[in-house]
Amino acid sequence: MNELGIVKNIVEAAGMGISYAYEDLVFLDHNSLILQFTDNDREVLVHINQKADRATVNRDIATLRQVALGQEMSFAPKGHKLSLSRQAAQISFITGAVYVLSEKDDDSICLEFSEATAD
Repeated sequence: MNELGIVKNIVEAAGMGISYAYEDLVFLDHNSLILQFTDNDREVLVHINQKADRATVNRDIATLRQVALGQEMSFAPKGHKLSLSRQAAQISFITGAVYVLSEKDDDSICLEFSEATAD
């Protein structure tokens, strides 16, 4: 199973959904988190919406961890990294940036990442 498939299974089992995947970005339905695959196919950045409630974000991340454990996957803290492993596959979720998502006048969206990290 590829990395998107693993992440999709965890997200859906946690009661969340993926609204859209575009290139290296995975938009979750609730819009408080965006996942971004990196050049390293075992690393995923987790970006947090600037307007998101931090308690909700923390709860969602904890739920994802619990689901991953229930699927015989595990998160192991490594600094700001959380390693997700399943048999030979291993994906690290790394703290990303804070983002703002807005709509332009022409109905397109604008996604801006800040320099600050989301930790």
